[in-house]
Amino acid sequence: MMGVASGIAQISFPGGRTILSVRSPYEREILVEHVALGIRAKGRVQVLIDDQRWVVRAIEGQLLVGCPGCGRSLHTACYSTADIGIARCVRCAFAPHADAPFRGTSMAVAG
Repeated sequence: MMGVASGIAQISFPGGRTILSVRSPYEREILVEHVALGIRAKGRVQVLIDDQRWVVRAIEGQLLVGCPGCGRSLHTACYSTADIGIARCVRCAFAPHADAPFRGTSMAVAG
């Protein structure tokens, strides 16, 4: 897989792509908004960020399982190629902690 520079995210969807800086918490929030817009328009997007590939797709209705990061029901599922089978919400996948540096798939789950 071709890598994307650190601090940069590439959102790909049928018909185009968007490249964003994701170096600050604010920029990660912008990424979450762009992914949500892409899902509403196209139903499925791919995000390349920090040498990880994420497939993000809309879910019809709600899954009975919640996001492992926040526990909310999933309307959109984000799957990392590093954690196949574990769906996360868009916010937990791309902006897990507003004040922490982005770490891709590493997440602390309260227990």
